[in-house]
Amino acid sequence: MIKHASLGSTLAITLCLLSPADASAQQSKPECQIQAGSNFTASMCLTRAVGLEHDLYSLIVDKALIFTLTDDFSEDVHLKHTIPPGMTLEHPLSKAAGTPTVEIIGGCVPQSKDGMEVARLCNFRFGPTQVIKDVRFTFE
Repeated sequence: MIKHASLGSTLAITLCLLSPADASAQQSKPECQIQAGSNFTASMCLTRAVGLEHDLYSLIVDKALIFTLTDDFSEDVHLKHTIPPGMTLEHPLSKAAGTPTVEIIGGCVPQSKDGMEVARLCNFRFGPTQVIKDVRFTFE
């Protein structure tokens, strides 16, 4: 219970936490496709929704999670990072660009057939490096 000083009233706050078992019951196991370049390994993962929830798309580069986005916001992704001056811990691909800023650009674009979404095609660049190329997730 929290007492609000100016109102003199007592407010009850309830926290609702999902246990790992509850969370896993609402999502499927991620499906990941791995692509490797000469200086990186990248995974594009799809976690399919259960029921009327949204699918989740995750980009992982060199075992570091870059993002997880719902399907609505995965179509046109543009992320920008400015590398601070001095000694910093940066992703190797951030430094490889050779500039003080690096962008991750791409998306998982819907593909339709007969007016129905049947797949998503994912492509992402990390700076000048194509880390995900033509990764396709199909829907039945």
